Amino acid sequence: MTDLHQAYGGVCAYVGVFFERVMGGGSVDHFIAKSANAGLAYEWDNYRLACSTMNSRKRDYNGVLDPFLLASDLFRLQLSTGHIYPNPTLGAKPMRIVEETIERLGLDDPQCREMRARWYQDYLEHQLPADYLKAKAPFIWLEASRQGLL
Repeated sequence: MTDLHQAYGGVCAYVGVFFERVMGGGSVDHFIAKSANAGLAYEWDNYRLACSTMNSRKRDYNGVLDPFLLASDLFRLQLSTGHIYPNPTLGAKPMRIVEETIERLGLDDPQCREMRARWYQDYLEHQLPADYLKAKAPFIWLEASRQGLL
C-alpha cells in the first residue's frame, strides 16, 4: 500500500483530491474486481489508490470509468460549489457512462461537493501556489486551469 500511496501522491484516483478524513483512509481498489478475474488480484496495473468511501461504493461494479484512462474533457466542475457533472458537449453514450460513474461513486454527494469547493476556496483565500493545488487536488487544478482561473 505504501508504494501505491507514493505513486499516487496520496490522491484518490476517483475523487481526484488528497485523502481527507471525511472520505476515509487509503485503500487499494482492484479496478477489475477479484470476483470478476481473480488472476488480476496481484497485478499492479489493476490497482487504484482509492479512499475507503469510493472503494466501498465501487465494490465489484464494472461500469465505472477507469481513472487511468480518462480523457480530460469528460467531467466538468463548478468550482464555487464543487458540483461535478458531465461535459455537456458529450455524445449520448459517453454522457450516459459519465453520469453512471458519478451516480455509482456518489461523486456529486454533499461531502464530495463541499470538499472540492473547500480545496478551491483554500487555494484562493490562502494564495497557495498552483503547483500545490496540482499536487493535492489535480482535478480541481485541471478545471481551474481549463477555465483560465490559475
